[in-house]
Amino acid sequence: MVVYSRYGDANFVDERHRHRYEVNPDMISKLEAAGLSFVGRDETGRRMEIVELPSHPYFIGVQFHPEFKSRPGKPSALFSGSYP
Repeated sequence: MVVYSRYGDANFVDERHRHRYEVNPDMISKLEAAGLSFVGRDETGRRMEIVELPSHPYFIGVQFHPEFKSRPGKPSALFSGSYP
């Protein structure tokens, strides 16, 4: 999991959620069967927060604002480092 390693193998990530789009819960199993991997969920486990496409070296989608914690010289974990 790319995002997991970007955040230093943390089990919890504290970011500001963006209330714009949601994943239809009825579609999660179909999307995962098609290759997407939902690697981050909210504290209830119902809302998808982070998605990766394991077959792609840097396809990541997040439902939060990583730019809010980015600062000059200290970018958010998603914006720093190299990807496989």
